[in-house]
Amino acid sequence: MAKLGLRYYIAALFALCLTATFGRAEMILWSYQSGAAPSNIFLSGGPEAPTSSLLLGGMGNTQEHDSATVTVVRMLTAGNLFNFQNATSSLGLDIKDTASSAMHMFTFPVVFNGTANLGTHASNVTMTFPGGTSQSFTLGGNLYTVTLGPIHPLTWTSLGGNFPNAFLGEVDAHVTVGPSDAAASPEPSSLILAGMGIAFAAGASWRRRRRRAPQLAA
Repeated sequence: MAKLGLRYYIAALFALCLTATFGRAEMILWSYQSGAAPSNIFLSGGPEAPTSSLLLGGMGNTQEHDSATVTVVRMLTAGNLFNFQNATSSLGLDIKDTASSAMHMFTFPVVFNGTANLGTHASNVTMTFPGGTSQSFTLGGNLYTVTLGPIHPLTWTSLGGNFPNAFLGEVDAHVTVGPSDAAASPEPSSLILAGMGIAFAAGASWRRRRRRAPQLAA
């Protein structure tokens, strides 16, 4: 009976380990598109100064899986002098859950302040996000959390062609995705620890029965 009970304990441990392994192997597929509105912020330095602008370019339909860091917008200047005074736009990340085809647009208002001078290559332009930098939404039973960052500020560079000198920047976001009921389900590590506990209890039970065996025989 002791050997039979031990076998049951070992079988239970094996099943727990398999559950943890297959749970980790499941892949959540999703895709996204991104951009900004407006995608071109025009800045006028006055009637005698040429108009400058900041271009905000997004990403086309891109496939991803599980958690990932993605590009929201890439920023490019056109002009020589820039003076941002509470210039606003709105960054958008449109996520589609592949299995369910459910979609949601994560929107982040952004405010630009500061100056940039192409002649001196100096920029102190800052970006602030009045509505916060993190949002969550459930799509097809999966909880998606989008957190802006890293954020690369406008930095001078030379691109050649039509943009021999310009300021470049980028706003990325980290997308975390997992089953929306994950909090109610045990983690794989918890299952393994539970299995270890079962094995320990099985071993202790087997040793107790072994010690009792001579007394019963007598």
